[in-house]
Amino acid sequence: MQVTYINLDRNTERRAALEANFAAHNPQGWSLSRFAAVDGAKLDTPVVHTTLRPAVAACFLSHRGAVEQSAARDGDAMIAEDDVLFGPSSERVIAEALRSLPPDWDLLYTDVCISNFHTMLELFALRRLRTGRSGLLPLRGLPYAGSTAYIVNERSKGRMAELFAASNLSLAYDLWLRRLVYDGVLTGYATFPFATTLSTHADDSQIGIGKEFSMTGVWNAYRRLVWCDADPRQTASEVHGNDFDVLAADEIEMLRLLAQVIAGKCGDTWSPALRRAVKGESP
Repeated sequence: MQVTYINLDRNTERRAALEANFAAHNPQGWSLSRFAAVDGAKLDTPVVHTTLRPAVAACFLSHRGAVEQSAARDGDAMIAEDDVLFGPSSERVIAEALRSLPPDWDLLYTDVCISNFHTMLELFALRRLRTGRSGLLPLRGLPYAGSTAYIVNERSKGRMAELFAASNLSLAYDLWLRRLVYDGVLTGYATFPFATTLSTHADDSQIGIGKEFSMTGVWNAYRRLVWCDADPRQTASEVHGNDFDVLAADEIEMLRLLAQVIAGKCGDTWSPALRRAVKGESP
C-alpha cells in the first residue's frame, strides 16, 4: 500500500520523526511518500473563495492534493498527517480490517477523535473486551472527528475527485468528510482498536499542567489509550493522571462509579452498533 503523508516544508522535525517511525514498523510491500502541504500562512483565502481560516482551508487543500496524488497509483491509498504514529501491530490490525470490510466501503479510518464522553466509555470497555482481536466501527452516526489517518478504497478515488470538485470549502476537512459519511454519500469505518494513533507532535500547542490540561489534550490521550499498541502507563503520565490530590471527594466517588460501568458490573449499556462490534458481527 502507498502511504502519502502531508507535511509542511518547514516542519522538518515532524518529517524526520514520521519517516523514522514508519521505517521502524515498515509493513511489507508498503511505501511512504510525502505531499508538500499547502501553507496557510501563504494562502490568499479570497482567491480560493472560502470563509475558512487560512490554516483550516490549507488543511483541506492539502488533503485534496494528497488524495489526488494517490489517484495516479493503483490500489488503496492511505493518507496521513505528519503527527500519525505507527506501531508493531498497525499492519496486522489494518490487514484484518481490510479483509472484513463490506464491498461498498469508501473510507477506513485508522484513528479518530471521539468527542462524546459516553461513547468514550463504551469504546474503552470494548477495547478491553477485544484484547488481541480487531474489528470495525461503522462511522455513520458515531460522534467522531479528525482526519489524521485514513485509507481510500481504490475504486472510490474517482468519487472523491468529484466530491472535491463540488465542494465550496465551507467546512473543515474532517467535518466535511464526516458530513458525507453521515449523509450516506460515502461509507466509512474505523479500525478498532485504532491501528494508528497520534505522536507527541500532536500536542505541540497543548499545555498539560494539572487542572489546566485542555480538553483537546484529553481527547489526544484517549486516542493513545485505545489504539492497538497502547501503553496505559505512558498515557497516565501524559495527562498527570496519578495526581488525585487535586480532586475533590465527590469527584473521586464519581470516578469510582464510572469504574463500575467500565468494568461491566452494571450490565450491558452499549449502543446497538457497539454491541454488534463486541460480538464480532459484520457491520
